[in-house]
Amino acid sequence: MKASKESQSRRTVRHITATARRGHGEGSVYRDTANGTWVGAISLGWRPDGSRIRRKVTGRTKTEVREKLKSLQAEADAGLKTSASYTVAKAVDDWAAEALDGLAEKTVRSHADLLRPVTILIGNITTPRPRC
Repeated sequence: MKASKESQSRRTVRHITATARRGHGEGSVYRDTANGTWVGAISLGWRPDGSRIRRKVTGRTKTEVREKLKSLQAEADAGLKTSASYTVAKAVDDWAAEALDGLAEKTVRSHADLLRPVTILIGNITTPRPRC
């Protein structure tokens, strides 16, 4: 009887606990057993052809990957948000308003004259959504 008590006390009891799920839009974190690294992946939207834009980061620890995912998400959130009807002409106008602000009137006219043929040819084309 004594031997059975010793064997029972040596057993390791594992408690299986449910891990907390990541929220929607927070990406996923998983272990790559082939490389022995942690991988984090986040979806940043969709390309015009319908395929998903997915960025991955790797790290030695799970915490490191979580931090990289946070910074990647912050970078994506700070990026350019455009509508589906954003045209090349509108993009050129926005650039001109921001980049040419404070320049001499003749310089602004010169740049506008240089861009006019481009906006006439492709100004009505909608721009693809930016890739982050």
